[in-house]
Amino acid sequence: MDDMQKEIWREMVSKMNYALSDDCIKEIQLEMC
Repeated sequence: MDDMQKEIWREMVSKMNYALSDDCIKEIQLEMC
C-alpha cells in the first residue's frame, strides 16, 4: 500500500469506529471494490 491508501484506510477506520451500522460497512466495502 502507498501512503495515499493508508490515509484513506485510516479515515475509513475512524468512520467505522463511530458508525458501525450495516449500511455504513456496506458502503465502505462497495467503495473498496
